[in-house]
Amino acid sequence: LLSKSREEISCQKEILKNEKILLVETTNEGILRAILSLFQKTNTPPHIRHIFYCTTRTNWIQIRAFVYRCFYSKSFHQLIRPELLSQSIQDQFFRLLRSLIKEKPDQYFRIGIITATTMKNQQLINGLRSMRIVDILRDQDLLNKAELQNLIQEMYKNCKLVTSRISGLGKSACIRQAIEKSNKRYVKIPIYGDFEIDTLAERLRSQYSQFETGSIHLDIGTAANTQQLNEVLYCLLLFRNFRFGQVAVSIPTETTIYIELDASSDATVNKLPLLQYITPSIIVENIDWMILNIEQDGIQAVANYLQAINNKTIFQQNFNSSKFEKLDVKTCVHLIQALFLPNKDVEYITWTQLSIFVAVFQRLFTGFSQCGYFLFDCVQESARPLNIVQKRRAELVQKLRVELVQILLKSSNQFTSLSVESVRKQQRSAANGESTTFSD
Repeated sequence: LLSKSREEISCQKEILKNEKILLVETTNEGILRAILSLFQKTNTPPHIRHIFYCTTRTNWIQIRAFVYRCFYSKSFHQLIRPELLSQSIQDQFFRLLRSLIKEKPDQYFRIGIITATTMKNQQLINGLRSMRIVDILRDQDLLNKAELQNLIQEMYKNCKLVTSRISGLGKSACIRQAIEKSNKRYVKIPIYGDFEIDTLAERLRSQYSQFETGSIHLDIGTAANTQQLNEVLYCLLLFRNFRFGQVAVSIPTETTIYIELDASSDATVNKLPLLQYITPSIIVENIDWMILNIEQDGIQAVANYLQAINNKTIFQQNFNSSKFEKLDVKTCVHLIQALFLPNKDVEYITWTQLSIFVAVFQRLFTGFSQCGYFLFDCVQESARPLNIVQKRRAELVQKLRVELVQILLKSSNQFTSLSVESVRKQQRSAANGESTTFSD
């Protein structure tokens, strides 16, 4: 038994000796899978300090430090996209590693190399393969989809993905409310468009002190470089660190990160490889009327005017902001819904629609109530030449004011007819080749 055990140990050492380099050829979308697969294969806890991302700006000093760290640290390290290194640096990498192995042939080290292009024309990889120390891992040697998802879920801690059916349903308000309820500082970081990696890193680093006492709202929109966005996200969410340029960034593990995804029809963020393995924590299906911001002047103004119309106060006297009262959420919602909701599909009601409605009617109500066609004294004066009794004249004035208000209220749909509902339904019908109907 002892003899057999010694033979197995000797065999394992021989295998490790001949497989110092683990090589994976994959696509840009498969890099995360390759990284986590190599960590698992070598029984190395996933950590960003074991990963080195090459860029076109990577210099020889950085690569030389990486080689020495790999060779002498006795821990597993990964080199990502060596094809981005210049031919000169690739040659120097190979020569340095070969000389170190020649000086200390029994030194234990292991390096993982992940390339996103064919390895045939890569000087570094061809040189290492000539030394017979490279083990090429195929697709069947990597984590399968279920294993990868389980591992990502384990690493995805203190993170909440917030999505919605369509844009404009209040994801940002939902996130802010959740952070405020937890008594944490609200820190918003937007990432979209042609963002500069070092600029983003510098902003994150400058706000580190706020991260320790707050929660982060990552507002993710469509980016010009989706590959870079995907890498930034998985480094931040899974490893809580990243450095692709000159600035290193770290986020405390106890800091909660909320990720909001752009839900517009042309958004590409939902197709990011990382997000295929993450289940949304919050899905906003419809707007939550109970989070209506009643502190907003426009909401209170419109609600007060509608209340004055309902109780007929506005028909009997002039009405302006001096007569406003502070209305609660339920009252404001009831008054606004009565005018806003009719003839609309509630599945497509958005805060964008509502904000347009409020802005328009605030302007109409405040302006119209002060114009000469509606001021009580002016309307009464215009009716004075009529040869009728005083009581009849007062009734006529009130009727004129009622008719003016009714005309004004009936015009509401004209300001919100071009809505998310019509746009989304039109896009879906065009995609499916189906005809569709719209609400008024």
